[in-house]
Amino acid sequence: MEKFQKPVVVISRCLGFDNCRYNGQKIQNDFVDKIKDYVNIITVCPESDSGLSTPRNALRLVKENKESKLKIIQKKNNIDYTDKMKSYIEEFLSHLNPVAGFILKNRSPSCAISDAKIYNSINGVPSNKGSGIFTKSIKEKFPNAVMEDEGRLTNFKLREDFLSKIYMKADFNN
Repeated sequence: MEKFQKPVVVISRCLGFDNCRYNGQKIQNDFVDKIKDYVNIITVCPESDSGLSTPRNALRLVKENKESKLKIIQKKNNIDYTDKMKSYIEEFLSHLNPVAGFILKNRSPSCAISDAKIYNSINGVPSNKGSGIFTKSIKEKFPNAVMEDEGRLTNFKLREDFLSKIYMKADFNN
């Protein structure tokens, strides 16, 4: 029987590892719990790792028009954390060895793959959905990254596809 390479997977720390969400909680995730013995895990929370406190006021992604850059802002205090977060993200990704995949928190302004709300102004309404600021950087630096969010991994077919891809990628990386 062939011995498989153990994949390295980067996982949002709030998915069962630490109470680092904006509200000071973590989310228990059955799939993440089940794979812990079969993958090497690197956890990340771009928000708390970049120095934001836990709990903290919620953040939101703001893009005022097509020409403006995406910002991550704490609405309650109108504090722009874009530079602070981007600095952390760049540092984290530059030291990241080849990984097989990412499991990220859906709807997060930092980690969402495609379903983070993007506002047209700090006090406006959501006008679009897109990638969180961390995931956007992952996609730029690792365009072929295997990634899923914890919500989609409740689907058997998507879970099976994700697992097949990370084991193939681990073999390839090796």
